[in-house]
Amino acid sequence: MNIKFLHSTIVVATICSVSVSCKKSPIDDSFLEGQWLCPNVTFEHSSDGNTTHEWIGAGSMTFDTKNKKVHLYDGCNHSRADYTLSTDSVLTYTNLGPWTQIYCPYTASPGGEGKIRRLVEDDTEGFELDEGGWKTLLLRPGRWFLRGDWELDKLQNEEIEISDITVSFNLKKNLVTLSESGGATFTLPFSTGPDCSISFNISALKDSSTNFNNTWRELSDLLNQTTHYRISAGGGGCSIVFYNNPDSFLFVIERIGEELT
Repeated sequence: MNIKFLHSTIVVATICSVSVSCKKSPIDDSFLEGQWLCPNVTFEHSSDGNTTHEWIGAGSMTFDTKNKKVHLYDGCNHSRADYTLSTDSVLTYTNLGPWTQIYCPYTASPGGEGKIRRLVEDDTEGFELDEGGWKTLLLRPGRWFLRGDWELDKLQNEEIEISDITVSFNLKKNLVTLSESGGATFTLPFSTGPDCSISFNISALKDSSTNFNNTWRELSDLLNQTTHYRISAGGGGCSIVFYNNPDSFLFVIERIGEELT
């Protein structure tokens, strides 16, 4: 990932006299607002003598900049704290609450206190948190999360039996391939926008003469309705929920990989 860091310079103009103390203006921390995910959390395991690395997308930080609070999540347990961001971009916590005590075999800290450097790459926004040499990368939820291979996990109509369909996103070409084991395969264009918006061009599905089973017919209709997606990560796995109404879902895909138990 070719990342460009954003450097900012704060110039404070003050006129000081012997009897007047000088204070630096507070730094603008509004860019921290909302949720950030750790894209580089990996779990290393060995299968048949071959070591593989699987991204499980565990940690996250969510900032409430108005009230100066942060929610911390390690993929299993939660904590909250008050925070400050100094003029030299050092993040500090106060009133750190206790972590919940749910047992999970695989967790990862979303990051602690340290110096923040903002970064940007195309439509990806993030920051690096340097805890005295230990660096954590956090990114806004977005299209980078779509990369890789997924499997269809759930449909809005739960009465329809789900066939074995894999979903693979090619972010460079803006194409998604849907493949049924022993059945049909379709490659569809898709486009993404701000706030995790997404749309699919389902012409290849509509023009197909394939005798669809119930899963394909339902999925074709749901893809046509999809406007947004949201990310769910933690507990040793991750999934994407596609929807056109934030209070409900259309379908869900789950990252393919060995179950981490």
